[in-house]
Amino acid sequence: MDDLVHPTTSARIDLANERDFDIGNIRIRPAELAVIANDERHELQPRVMQVLVALAQARPSVVSRDKLIEQCWEGRIVGDDALNRCILALRHLAQEINPQPFAIETVARVGHRLIENGAEREAAPQTSRSGRWRLAAAALVLFLVAIAGLVFWQQRGIASESASIAVLPFRNLSSGEPYFAEGVGEEIMGQLAREPAFRVAGSASAAQFSGPADPRKIGRALNVDYILEGSVRPDADRVRINAALIQTKDGVRLWSETYDRKLDDILEVQGAIGQAVASELRRALVHSSAARVRVNGKAYALYLNARGILRSGNPESGRDAVDLLREVIRLDPTFAPAWSSLAQALMLDGSTKGDEGLVAVLPQARDAVGRSLRLDPNDPDAHAILSILLGSDGPEAIAHQLRAAALDPTSGEGLLRLGLSHQASGEWAEATAAFSRAHKLDPVWSDPVRVMLDHVAQLGDRRAAEAVINEGMTDDPMIRQFALARVARLVGDFSEGARGWSALAEGQTRWASPSKLSLQDTLFMLNLSKDRPSRPARPFVGQARVIPARIWITAPRHPRSGKSGIGRGPPNSYIAIRT
Repeated sequence: MDDLVHPTTSARIDLANERDFDIGNIRIRPAELAVIANDERHELQPRVMQVLVALAQARPSVVSRDKLIEQCWEGRIVGDDALNRCILALRHLAQEINPQPFAIETVARVGHRLIENGAEREAAPQTSRSGRWRLAAAALVLFLVAIAGLVFWQQRGIASESASIAVLPFRNLSSGEPYFAEGVGEEIMGQLAREPAFRVAGSASAAQFSGPADPRKIGRALNVDYILEGSVRPDADRVRINAALIQTKDGVRLWSETYDRKLDDILEVQGAIGQAVASELRRALVHSSAARVRVNGKAYALYLNARGILRSGNPESGRDAVDLLREVIRLDPTFAPAWSSLAQALMLDGSTKGDEGLVAVLPQARDAVGRSLRLDPNDPDAHAILSILLGSDGPEAIAHQLRAAALDPTSGEGLLRLGLSHQASGEWAEATAAFSRAHKLDPVWSDPVRVMLDHVAQLGDRRAAEAVINEGMTDDPMIRQFALARVARLVGDFSEGARGWSALAEGQTRWASPSKLSLQDTLFMLNLSKDRPSRPARPFVGQARVIPARIWITAPRHPRSGKSGIGRGPPNSYIAIRT
């Protein structure tokens, strides 16, 4: 304890001014939120580190819960679960280190104390016992040890399994656009989806339960054991976030918390919610350091609104997203996700300006995504966008697509990227498996179905492609008709494709316009018309996360197979630029 200054009052734990110190075989660095053990670095949440410092300063004495709250929460009123989560996180930390450096003891109705490994507890008064009593006591100890071992292995078994969870869209409690609230929830979803200890239902599937719903129904529909729901109320430069973790089998609320913070602290709040969920479910986060990133609060609010526009996939709103993201970058030029989102917004806006307009914005998009990767080389979205800008099927583009998939291996988006990289490399079986997993994880999201449909059809398996349609497009007969026409064209049956689109083009439905374009495209490819498609076709199924835009070029040769990268089209055909 020589390294620590023992305060005489319950002063707030200021991590920036706390000196490094040791507990047994580990080194604590409060200002860095780090614990160094066996040459490995463990990151802690700021509040967890404050509690560790407070207990270490007082060791081996008991610190009351009131004093811990006064030192670590500045005396604010917080629920018992806030402190309990910190204690649980410290116990998990100690158990992960070999040998275990400390233990946290709870003194009922009083508080907690930190016991350093090897430190002797106060000896209990000893009295003489008969041999029979000693034998009974020994048997009792053995029984308790056996029970504790059973509980430990049960808990270890639970913690080794991936926790299945759906993050429902966070509700907007203000009068403004819902994008900010939705964005907060999606960021938390993204944080958990990157963790190997979780299996997170896809956002499109979770979004169908944006209103009140029975947790048991949600659990059955999405095949998850838990749901995380919440609400957001922004007010000037502050925001109040409520979050709750619910067990789907019985609707029991396992944890809930309210965070009232400045906008500048919102990333810390999102990280704290993710950590709380992991602690409640006895899972470890391996990417928790991301929560330490700082961002201008106003810039982050604008960023989430821009992300909402990009999620809508409406090209007519692309300019709005560009303007919002340029303001984000003006306020906080070091916020890497804003730069990669700007690249995506530029491409979305460019898709409304014809082929020449889209080509004109590509250098700007390439510059923006390059800036993003210089700020954060581990942003999967930036690698995925750069792959698109590089043409999707060249060696460098495939490398970036694989990198994007490796950085986001357990989400629907990551699996779709993995499948696309396998597809571009000619690894058909691996691509099929990845697309299937993406669809299983997020069955409502249209992109895995559409890509799987094209993938199987391009392999020449018309029956399998039609099976994909029968499985994934059961709700809308027009979607089925459009998709069947697309499959027919992809397998070379142009007449059947043209007939299907002709029937849809004659109606007054939302499928009339894309059907006309697809029909026009088919006739041009068959040299039955000299009119090229007048504008890019809109997505034909579900949530528009992928916006096709076509650029007429001479088809390149595949880098490995030497075959045309676009399939059965004529030499002067098109490639799809996906954003």
